[in-house]
Amino acid sequence: MRLSTVNEDLAQRFRRAPNTSDARRLFEEIFRACARRIQSRWYALLENDQLALRLAAGELPQRFDFGALSGEMDGRYFDAEDEGRDEDSAAYFTLARLMSALSFAAAAMDPTGFSEATYEAIMALPNPQEDSATLL
Repeated sequence: MRLSTVNEDLAQRFRRAPNTSDARRLFEEIFRACARRIQSRWYALLENDQLALRLAAGELPQRFDFGALSGEMDGRYFDAEDEGRDEDSAAYFTLARLMSALSFAAAAMDPTGFSEATYEAIMALPNPQEDSATLL
């Protein structure tokens, strides 16, 4: 479980989740907390106003192709990094991780799946280990 490499307490919470619904609720709470810590102007880089507005409002969006969005943001991250555009690189990396988290969550069938989605959301934060300690 990759989450244990960043925050063992949260990983334990997923291991002890009595059912998938509880794990989903825990993921959603953590995802919202992570999304609120992101600079809202970065959401415009998704080039999807509806999605950007939902994320900026702290909502958990649904019915988007998060896997494709994650891949697109990863590609832009690598391009920005190669070109030395540090701020853009950081923004695209963050967005890629958030989209990846939503993709993992959409496919999750058990607490472990939601734990993986949570790991991705936490990796969107500037200092994942430190920042994850104050999420809940």
